[in-house]
Amino acid sequence: MIDEREALDTFRCMQRVGLKVNYSALISILSVSPTLACLDHGKEIHVEVVKLGFNTDLFVASALITMHIKCDNLIRAETIFQIFASKDVVMWNSMVIGYAQHGLGEDALRVLSEMCALGLLSDDITFVGVLSACSYIGKVKEGREFFNLMVSNYKLEPKARHYACMVDLLGRAGHISVAMNLINNMAIEADAVVWGSFLGACRTHMNMEFEEIAAKKLMGLEPKNSGPYVLLSQIYASKERWKDVEELRHVMKLRKVRKFLGCNWIDVEKKVHKFKRR
Repeated sequence: MIDEREALDTFRCMQRVGLKVNYSALISILSVSPTLACLDHGKEIHVEVVKLGFNTDLFVASALITMHIKCDNLIRAETIFQIFASKDVVMWNSMVIGYAQHGLGEDALRVLSEMCALGLLSDDITFVGVLSACSYIGKVKEGREFFNLMVSNYKLEPKARHYACMVDLLGRAGHISVAMNLINNMAIEADAVVWGSFLGACRTHMNMEFEEIAAKKLMGLEPKNSGPYVLLSQIYASKERWKDVEELRHVMKLRKVRKFLGCNWIDVEKKVHKFKRR
C-alpha cells in the first residue's frame, strides 16, 4: 500500500519529469499534505494550484482551506475563505469544523451565525462542527439546543458522530451519568467512536466503573484493537484483580491481538522522516 509520503514523492516526480499535473492529482495531493502536517509542502502545492488556474475552483478552494487548517495555518485558510465569493455549504463547513478542531469554539459559532444570516441550509456536517465547538468551550446548554434544533427544525436524523459529539460535550463537563444515559437511549446502535468518546470522558474524570463498561464495549466492537485491552488490564491491576488481568491476557493471545507501534512524521529541510515509537 502506498503511504502518504510516497504519494508526495510521486507528485514531485511528476513535476520533475515535466508531466502536467491535472485536477485529480491536485485534489489527491491536497488531501495528503495535511496528513503529513507539512506546511512547506502545502505552500508549494498551493502555488502550483494558482499557477494552473485551479484556485477559482470551488472544490479545490475547499480542499486548500482544509489543508491549511490541518497544517495550523488558520490565517491562510481564513484568507482563502474571505476572498472566495461564491461559497457553498462545504466551504462554510470547512471553516466551522476547522475552528472547532483548534478549540476556537466562539469563532465556529460565529461562522454558523453568518451562514444562518445568509439563509444557507446547514447539513449534518455543519452540526458535527457546531457540537464539537460547543464541547471545546463547555457550552453544554447550547450544545443540547443545537442537537435538538438539528432534529426539530432541520429534520436531520442524528448519526453516530453527532452522538459522539454529544457524549464528548457531556463528558468534558463531567456529566458522565447523563452521557451514559444518552448512549443507552440512542436511536441507533452506539459505535466505537461513541464508546471511545465516553471512555475518554471516564478516564478524564477517573470514573472506573463506567470506564470498565466502555472498555469492554470497545473490545466487542473492535476485537483486534489493543487499546481497550491494555486499558482494561490497567483498571484490573489498579484494583489488584490479578486473575482478571491474567484472563484478559489469555483472551488477547487467543484473539491474536497485537499492540502496534505508534508512528510520527517530522519534516526536516523539506524532507519527510517517519519514526515508529513503542
